[in-house]
Amino acid sequence: MQEIGGTAAKVPLSFWIVAGLGVLWNGFASLAFWLTATKDPTTMAQTPPAMVAALNNTPLWAMAAWGLAVGAAFTGSLLLVLRRRWAVPAFIVSLAGLVILTLYQVAANMPMSLFQVVMIWLVALFLLRFSNSEADKGLLR
Repeated sequence: MQEIGGTAAKVPLSFWIVAGLGVLWNGFASLAFWLTATKDPTTMAQTPPAMVAALNNTPLWAMAAWGLAVGAAFTGSLLLVLRRRWAVPAFIVSLAGLVILTLYQVAANMPMSLFQVVMIWLVALFLLRFSNSEADKGLLR
């Protein structure tokens, strides 16, 4: 238990579930970025040709925005597991990268699944809100 304002506070199981799922979700996203950025032959062979063509034409700055988005989100998730307040700014940086990436994807008319894009945004916004709320509760140091 941790002392917060003179009273003992126990970290609820729901915190650990959300933090753990965040690590898994963002770890998978980071792996997907890495396999795509390095043009892993197995990954590229399983990717639809229209998406491969779009990825091959993606400028370095858009790839960097994607890397920033997933890298900061994964870092934020790890910081959440470690119960560190730095999770909040990490998720903010992640959202900045996601904004840039999404704007590029829309402008370039990338062949993306709307469901996938919406889910990514919902999870990213949820993790930011969750980490901020847990910091306000005193559960992040």
